[in-house]
Amino acid sequence: MIAETPCVVFVVSREAIECLKRVDPAVALELLEPIGSAQAHRLARTPALLQIHQRPPGASSD
Repeated sequence: MIAETPCVVFVVSREAIECLKRVDPAVALELLEPIGSAQAHRLARTPALLQIHQRPPGASSD
């Protein structure tokens, strides 16, 4: 992963997430919902990005 700006990165293990789900499901949802939303957004953009990268140099985007 390459950051475009300085940032802080947190690593949360699968075990820690599973524990949080058991101990406080509401907090787990608050943590995981934005992460899932961001991933879904990135996945939705993937086909368009692949098309851009597969175009020959100089080809128009129409």
